[in-house]
Order: sequence, then C-alpha cells, then structure tokens
Amino acid sequence: MTDDTGKARWDALAQKLHEARMSGEMIAPLADGDRPSDVAECYYVQDHEIALLDAEPRAWKLGAPAKSAQEAMGLDEPFAGPVLPGMLLPSPAALDVSGYSCTKFEPEVAITLGTDIDTSRPLGLDEARAAIASYHPAIEIINFRSREGASTGALGMITDYGANGALVLGPAVPPGADDYWNMTLDVRINGKSVAQRTPPPAETEPAALLVWFAAHMGQRGYSLRAGDVITTGSQAGLLPYAPGDLVCADFGAAGIAEVQL
Repeated sequence: MTDDTGKARWDALAQKLHEARMSGEMIAPLADGDRPSDVAECYYVQDHEIALLDAEPRAWKLGAPAKSAQEAMGLDEPFAGPVLPGMLLPSPAALDVSGYSCTKFEPEVAITLGTDIDTSRPLGLDEARAAIASYHPAIEIINFRSREGASTGALGMITDYGANGALVLGPAVPPGADDYWNMTLDVRINGKSVAQRTPPPAETEPAALLVWFAAHMGQRGYSLRAGDVITTGSQAGLLPYAPGDLVCADFGAAGIAEVQL
C-alpha cells in the first residue's frame, strides 16, 4: 500500500465507492487485484472515503465485538466504520431500502459520549465508563455498494464504509434500566417475535469497546467528541428483513428502536 501505484489504486477505489454511496448506484464485483488484501489497506481506503465527505462523521459503528465473531471473520479485533451524514435516524424511523444491496439488520446497544476523549493517549476503563452519557436501543441496517455484498467478508465490509446503511437510534435508556448485562431484548418483525438477546460476552461491554475504539481512532487521526454516537454490535446476530417490514428492537425497560423499511 505504501508505493505510489498501490496508493493510486486504493484512492481510485475510495472514489468509486464514495460516488456509489452518494448516487445509490451499485458497482460491479472487483477483480482480486482491485480489492484490499489486508486490514491496513482497507482502512486506507475507508479513510480516503471519509475524506471525500463534507464533514467528519460524528456517528460510528463497531463490528465483530465478540471474539467468536472475530475468529469467524479472520480478525484479531473488532472493526469500525462511519455512519454517513444523514443516516443516523431517530426512532421511530422510516427508511427507503429499495436501492440497498442486502436485506439484513442488527439490533444493537449504542452509546452517546458526554465528554470529548483525547484519542492521542490510552483511555482507561473507568474513564471510558465516565465518558458515556447515555445508552440507547438501536437498529443497524446493513448495506454494501458492491454487488458482491457480504461475500467480500470482513475486508470488504471495512473497505465499504463498514457495511453500514443506516443507524436507527432509540431514546436514551432511563436511569436504572441501563445495566448492560441485564437488558432484555425481543426482536419483532411486523409484530412477530423473531429473536431474543444472546448472552453478551465480557468483551462486548460498551465501555471496554470504547477503550479499544478510542485507541483505534487515535491511530487513524480522528477525534472523539461529546455527542458522538457509537453503536457496539449486534445483540442477536444478523437478521433478515423484507422491504415493507416494520422492525422493532424492544429492550424492555431500556426502550425501543423501530424502523419501517
């Protein structure tokens, strides 16, 4: 990636993916030599896509927070991607998915930061917990701009804006209902229950993920500011929907995120 030829190739790919995101067009499958082959190259492309936006994103997604998911995807840590401007939607939301390349969503727990975070130095776990202003029920809608979609695996997801299509953010969890470990979840599609919360492994605690994310962002030269939203990965796996569905992530006392697709 460091030679000029490699940089030019990845810069061109970033431009192509960015233009596809902005226009809603799909790009044809990439030849093996035209797609990044390691995580560093993927983030190089993603960073150049972000640089093409009018403003640095203030909402982000984390993927594969659980070690089991990382192993299945060939990763040794979570991955990250931006939620594009205009694609952070308050619940209840309506989203036109007619141009989306896949029909998958994830019920998640998101956080909003209450303070700026200095990403130039390590963040302690207690500092991370204190930096979280609120927890939120959330739904992430997955999307790709390549016709290859999820078959590109983790590297393709990272390259293509983290495979984020939109993030639906529910209201802040009321005080007393924000115990991450004891939250309940009932996922409903058109009123029918389709999934419940799987027991979250220790490494998926939002504060622990924020420690990792702050270091990751510092390495990439980004800041984290009060008001930033970070969604922390699926609480019930990757679930299918059909256009026209009403999707609800009901976290009980912790609140609801809902989107009409």
